[in-house]
Amino acid sequence: MPSPTTCTYERWPGAARAPLRRPYARHAPETTLLSQVVATHLETFLARRADDGAFLPRFVERELRAYLACGILAHGFARVRCGACGDEKLVAFSCKGRGVCPSCTGRRMTDTAAHLVDRVLPRTPVRQWVLSFPHRVRFALARDARLLGEALRIFTRAIFAWQRRAARAAGVARACPGAVTFVQRFGSALQLTPHFHTLVPDGVFLAPARDGQRAVFVPLAPPHDADVEWVAARVADRVDALLRRRGGLASDADPPTDPLALALAAAARPPPSAARAVPPLALPAPPRTARVRGFSLHADRAVHENDRDGLERLCRYGLRPPLALDRLHPEPDGRLRYVMKRTFSDGTRALVLTPDDLLARLSALVPPPRVHTVRYHGVFASAAALRPAVTGQPRRPRRGRAHAGAAPMPPAPAPPASLPAHVTDVTEAVAPTDAANASVTPPAPGRARRLPWAELLRRVYAVDVLACPCGARAEVIAFVTAPDACVQILRHLGLPSRPPPLAPARAPPHDTGLVDDRAHAPAYADAVDPIPADD
Repeated sequence: MPSPTTCTYERWPGAARAPLRRPYARHAPETTLLSQVVATHLETFLARRADDGAFLPRFVERELRAYLACGILAHGFARVRCGACGDEKLVAFSCKGRGVCPSCTGRRMTDTAAHLVDRVLPRTPVRQWVLSFPHRVRFALARDARLLGEALRIFTRAIFAWQRRAARAAGVARACPGAVTFVQRFGSALQLTPHFHTLVPDGVFLAPARDGQRAVFVPLAPPHDADVEWVAARVADRVDALLRRRGGLASDADPPTDPLALALAAAARPPPSAARAVPPLALPAPPRTARVRGFSLHADRAVHENDRDGLERLCRYGLRPPLALDRLHPEPDGRLRYVMKRTFSDGTRALVLTPDDLLARLSALVPPPRVHTVRYHGVFASAAALRPAVTGQPRRPRRGRAHAGAAPMPPAPAPPASLPAHVTDVTEAVAPTDAANASVTPPAPGRARRLPWAELLRRVYAVDVLACPCGARAEVIAFVTAPDACVQILRHLGLPSRPPPLAPARAPPHDTGLVDDRAHAPAYADAVDPIPADD
């Protein structure tokens, strides 16, 4: 029998002695620093833009105002009650924002990552390809969503071309690759820098011999430095040619004139920084990294086929929000310090911004409406014929499309008679759970696309918010949206019945007393955003 001071098994060092997680409690977003900054300076920020004739797009203003209403009980809530003991709690509604609200973007991050791991990405080795663009093309791609989509198509086609060539060299023909891309608009320093995080299986798929069977997975060798260099050069040539055809490479002599372009251009400028210790360094390129005319491609991060937890963390990293609340701190002079996760090559460890600068940068990082930030390619695309055979999920019928009398799909081509020894079958590719994640209930094949609020909290924080201390299960009994009913219930419980007020617009001061260190911008512009480590 082990002694009391030893532990038989620990998932991580110190897990046995870690304090127990506290029960669920409302996070009170109105008390966070970001919410207070937005509530205090939003009207002034919008008024100054209106005086300059640079009105922000409506979707940006809606996003900022919706963030102030997120998690506030006065705007509506759900009543969760335990039928056994009568214990009850109120859960506020969310704004479902995509660019500013840390809570809603975090929820979207967790939900999408769970969907990809449980229902899309099979149990195969997965590699992350990260493509960033030079400064001369970032503004054009951030301004035009269609142009950004065409650049992504060029990137995925280059990766697929390399995979098909490697498959033919291994004796496999008619290979079908696939990928999932997270389109990010921000960098570590809250600057506007659109780039791609693309998850690609380290191999290709072959169609099954008969309908109803799972696809055949053919592993490929990891890419060499020369392969990454070839992909990066191909992407650089074709993206430059695309921008020349579309006139996207505007010169500095032609400044932007429309309001959205002005906001994007302001966010693309380097912010004032603090704690800059050394000049930019010429860092050596990590393995499987290529830099071609300002295009940077990194493909060294890979996840083992059995590391489903690591794959989910990698998906969360690609879907992460632009701003982390725990890194934002107030300064004595009224400015804000944002501590970055990693030190840049020029020694920058933190950024110092005025509230106006912070709002301007957050406004530019809001993705446009009706533009997807998660893209599916190849066999993972919604219309791909091999998607059910690869993911193991039945295809959903499209609305408004008659299937009766439709021509049957031709049978999928059979795989070659002789396959290499390393070819595997992905029949058990989408295992819903494993030993390291046994506490998570596997989702039903026909479940809804989005996970419920309680299931997300249980998956991320290991907190079952519907478990009552009496041992019974609580359930949602009502959704309260009527203002009069919200006021009556909140007043009866002694809770604030009105949302936090917005500060009125203020005239700009004559002398702010703030030091403008934008003179250091050229040095910062040469800094290299560090390659993401194994989070």
